Amino acid sequence: IEAHEHFRAALELAPDWREAAYNWALLQASEGAGFEALRWYRRAVAPGRGTPVPLMARQRLLSLIAEVFFATERRVRATRTIELALREGGGAGVDPELEQQLQAQLVRYRAVVAGR
Repeated sequence: IEAHEHFRAALELAPDWREAAYNWALLQASEGAGFEALRWYRRAVAPGRGTPVPLMARQRLLSLIAEVFFATERRVRATRTIELALREGGGAGVDPELEQQLQAQLVRYRAVVAGR
């Protein structure tokens, strides 16, 4: 509860502060609030104050958000979220292991959506 209060206060003071938006998205995803996490993710990567969120951090957060969607039976949304994470990377090859993880997630999600 204390973390919630601190993040809310920070976001009220500086609604375009990217680090706070990212951390709030991470907190929301860890609590299973996929749509809220995705909404705050979008604010975290939008132009604003503070340091831009690094690519690997963005991809890892999107992976976590996708898992939340997948676990709550929102499988098409999970698939789209992983596709977004892979597009974010754009083949930059920042972390080949992470790219492989995202690709494996995408294959698993697509198989479930297709009924395999």
